[in-house]
Parts: sequence; structure tokens; C-alpha cells
Amino acid sequence: MSKSSRAYILVAACLMVILCLVGGWWVRAWQIKRRNLQEETACLSNLIGLKMMILNWKDENDLADGTRIATNAFVARFFPSDGLLRCPSNGKYDLDVVGGTVTCSVHTNLVECGR
Repeated sequence: MSKSSRAYILVAACLMVILCLVGGWWVRAWQIKRRNLQEETACLSNLIGLKMMILNWKDENDLADGTRIATNAFVARFFPSDGLLRCPSNGKYDLDVVGGTVTCSVHTNLVECGR
């Protein structure tokens, strides 16, 4: 085998290693981005569900906008067995008042739910 053939094989091997490293990094970055998107989607779904439950709570109890939510009674009514919904990213949902926005401590950049 000539020196030029060995050089080509060495260059080809180095390029394959570099491509494998870059490809592995890209796949990992894609997996992380996909997981984050799934968590944001689940959180948004929870926020919309909580907003709908608050509207139902408002109608059941004839509450006006701006009334503070009695969290214990609300949780007992809608989540009797396992407590309030949880954000998949370990965020905390803030249910402050009837007619207000429902927010998450992690996904604050998500679109606000309409009334």
C-alpha cells in the first residue's frame, strides 16, 4: 500500500469520525428539542383545561370575575383523587382569580388562554 493510499484512508477515517460526532450531537439536540416541545404542548393543554374548569366552577357557583378561587374546594371538585394537574416540566400552575389568566411558572411564554 502506498503512502498516498494510507493518507486517503486516514483522511476518510477522520472524516467519518467527525461526521459521527456531529451526527450524534445533532440527533441528541433534536431529541431534547422534541421533548421540550412535548412538555410545552402538554402544559398548554393543561392550561386550557384548567381555564375551562374555572369557567365551569364560575357557572356552578355563580361567581363574578375577579373572585378569588378557593383552591382546596376547586381541587376537591375537579381532582378528587390525585390533586391538581402538574406541569410536565415541574412547573407550578397559578390559579388566582376567576376570569384571570392561568399561568405556569415554567412555560410563561405560551399563548394565554382566551376567556
